[in-house]
Amino acid sequence: MHTMASIDDPNCPFCNIAANYAPYAPASPPSSPLADDSPISPTKTAPETHIVLSTPTVMAFLDIMPLQPFHILLCPRSHRPRLTNVSRDEAAEMGQWLAVLSHAVVKVTGSPDWNVGQREELDDDEGRGMAELLREAVAELMREEEEVQENEGKGEDEDSHVEQALPKREANKDSKL
Repeated sequence: MHTMASIDDPNCPFCNIAANYAPYAPASPPSSPLADDSPISPTKTAPETHIVLSTPTVMAFLDIMPLQPFHILLCPRSHRPRLTNVSRDEAAEMGQWLAVLSHAVVKVTGSPDWNVGQREELDDDEGRGMAELLREAVAELMREEEEVQENEGKGEDEDSHVEQALPKREANKDSKL
């Protein structure tokens, strides 16, 4: 069982988030995130953190200064000052979850693609709603993938949670991603 990370750098807001939010099974996110005793309660940190994904290796949460709605930050749990500091394993898992999170954003927003734009700061109520929608979409996508694998007779073990996530889906050849 994985425990929460210690704060590698007390001045790093990402280390603080990693220390306060334990990993959970993405296909079954914790319920009642607004309860103070919830493992993903946004009030565990200040400012509030709206967790979208929390695995033993990576985390995803809504940006507090989003460029647009559903602006997500995906990062390793371990302190990494720069993307060039991530390990190969962290980079691989981030890449796997990037595909799932991108599909979740498209599913929640109804947009076939997404762009960068400018936006005002995310308020707490808006963040709670967006994070909940994204957690539900990630869980649904993971359950769909498990169903596909079961139908193909390939069970997915607990450690390979996203090893094959979404590559069987038809790629959007017009996508700018």
